[in-house]
Amino acid sequence: MSTKIKDTRYPRQLYTAKREQVVLGIDNYLDPPSEKDTVPPLEMHSPFSRYVVTIIDKSGAKIITPKANIPAGDVAGIVSIAKAAMIERICYTGSGEETEVQSDASPAYTQMIPFGRFKNKTPAMVLLDNPDDKAELLRTREFLQSKVMEFAQNQKHIDAIDDAVALLDARTLKQENAAQAKSGMQVIYAVSHKYMADTNSQGHRLFYGMSIECYYGNKYPWVVTIENFFAPGQQTSKGGLTPKMAEKSGYAKGIIRLNDMEWSQMIFRMESNIQNFEALWYSKMYKASLDIDRANRETRQAAAQADTPAAVA
Repeated sequence: MSTKIKDTRYPRQLYTAKREQVVLGIDNYLDPPSEKDTVPPLEMHSPFSRYVVTIIDKSGAKIITPKANIPAGDVAGIVSIAKAAMIERICYTGSGEETEVQSDASPAYTQMIPFGRFKNKTPAMVLLDNPDDKAELLRTREFLQSKVMEFAQNQKHIDAIDDAVALLDARTLKQENAAQAKSGMQVIYAVSHKYMADTNSQGHRLFYGMSIECYYGNKYPWVVTIENFFAPGQQTSKGGLTPKMAEKSGYAKGIIRLNDMEWSQMIFRMESNIQNFEALWYSKMYKASLDIDRANRETRQAAAQADTPAAVA
């Protein structure tokens, strides 16, 4: 007998957080490996096994629905880092240092430079340490700009340097902002320029970026940000795609802030869903692993026997 559920519009939905104008939804697209996949059965997930996270934002003139994938393999790391961040947040706010940290802080204070003399420093830190390094920082920017078509992620470093220089010139670059960004925030998850199968009318691929951050002093500390845009995809040496940023279109950005209870429920749902999924499929995947192992042994034995010279009478 079939089970009837009153609202079946979102049958894969495992979590939702609602505001007056903004909604966060997470759908379960977990999928076991099939015979056509090269993934070992006991890894439990196909290459496309994932959660799909969507932010629906009705606050503007046009409704936007940016979305992103969280691969099944990323869930354990997100959960582990989030649990550690929750402990850190409790210690931080319990110390009497609770302050409202701006979750939309300039990337000048949060984006690390990935190479060279300023490696692992934010542009704000560079200029606060020595404003005379502005010229060399701008040369770093020029190098990043020269490679932006090859490495699309360079754009976020360029934006961070531009912001830092603008703040310096306006005399609004502040040491306390840099210190707060360093000590009062933890990045839980961050990906950029990933792509989906979706295309627009021009055949351009949908690219997405997603970040989850915890701002320890905030009442709604857990900030989920998703960005989408369409762009032609360029083949990378590893077989993936990178966007042609000069031709991007249809940009959309959604942000939602969660309190501790909402975040804890979201993480619990994701973790328990994946555990239940793996428990459901384990028996079948274990049997498949034994069958494949047995077939491989028989193939090796047959090959060994074929290579053995016949006994001389």
